Amino acid sequence: MINRKLIRIKAVQVAYAHNLSEARRPEDGENILLSSLGTAYDLYNTMLSLMVEISRLALRAHEAQATRAKRLGLSEPSRKFVDNRFMLQLESNRQLQENRKAQRLDWTNEEEFVRTLYNKVVESDFFRDYMESGVDSYEEDRELWRKVYRYVIVDNESIDDLLEDVNIYWNDDRFIIDTFVLKTINRFSPESNDDQPLLPEFRNEEDLEFARKLVFQALNGAEYYRSLIAQNTRNWDVERIAFMDNVILVTALAELINCPSIPVKVTLDEYIDLKARVETRMKIVDMTATGDDNILAEEKAELIAKDPRYGNVICRCNVVTEGEILYALRTNPKATDLDGVKRRTRAQMGRCQGGFCTPHIMELIAKENKINNTLHVPPPLSLTLPYESPIASSWIWLVRFFCTPPQMDGSRLCSRHYKFDLFFPA
Repeated sequence: MINRKLIRIKAVQVAYAHNLSEARRPEDGENILLSSLGTAYDLYNTMLSLMVEISRLALRAHEAQATRAKRLGLSEPSRKFVDNRFMLQLESNRQLQENRKAQRLDWTNEEEFVRTLYNKVVESDFFRDYMESGVDSYEEDRELWRKVYRYVIVDNESIDDLLEDVNIYWNDDRFIIDTFVLKTINRFSPESNDDQPLLPEFRNEEDLEFARKLVFQALNGAEYYRSLIAQNTRNWDVERIAFMDNVILVTALAELINCPSIPVKVTLDEYIDLKARVETRMKIVDMTATGDDNILAEEKAELIAKDPRYGNVICRCNVVTEGEILYALRTNPKATDLDGVKRRTRAQMGRCQGGFCTPHIMELIAKENKINNTLHVPPPLSLTLPYESPIASSWIWLVRFFCTPPQMDGSRLCSRHYKFDLFFPA
């Protein structure tokens, strides 16, 4: 179940924690990583168990309804949901029953919470369609629970809050674990019995060895990899590289150099995607545009769809876009100079103290106020690198990607084509 994408994410988390720890012991990294991966597998079993507990609550609710109907002389309510064949298979699965003994979160102790989920299921349109369909098939039974998980459990903030109380890292794992749960549902068939295998913790021994090697090299060779970064940054002080960027770079270099069997393009794609995921999970402060101090990435995407200038990052340190700056320049009381933009948007207040964004902000102020701006802003330098590349130089390109400010269109790399746009001339 634990794939290499999750291993890379966990390795970066371990490296991040290691760099923040005052008592650094690289030899502890492997144990911490394996323990972290173990908690991710525990989450997988916990989410499967949640569906079982919803079904058990449904059975108790049906029994109460049946008793009441019998007392009033009414017909017994339908047993279609409580006799769902897929759920009966999952509930009797021996592997899940064994795994539940070691779970940190026991859903039987969260009956009120499970009841709210059950009520959402019963009130849903897909549940009503299922009960009224007149169809009696295993595929329909399985599809119902796939929809329950997809539309009631996934992206449920109440579940996120509950999981975070148990393990603060579980919510970071949800986006992968949810796909594994849905995949597990699809693996069941009418012929499945109590011994139907669930997804294993590790797909094979190679993945386990990869996890151990990656975290060992990332922690023990960190100083060497940082020296490589410092040697290959262009017009960018290595001290100004964001802390999280530095951690991801070091982990990526550890894999590129020490895992030659993995294609270079795979490693590059994975860490670039990981970097993008880290950025999108950050809450974007956008008070100038909406007055809301906690805009999520999804809301930001809607804003970009309406006005692409909100996807054009000007201040890299504080993630301030062209749209935010223009909003500050046009909305009363209007910002009329650099200090006004700084106070309204936080641009120029990051680690580089305006070293990168100031010329671009001055250009926007000049255009907005129809001032002849004599300041020359160097155009982007476009370098298209080959898709296939030798390991010896691939890490240099990765360094340059992370250490290069975003393009004026808001992106830094055209995924899978490895096109780098550098604002600074060579």
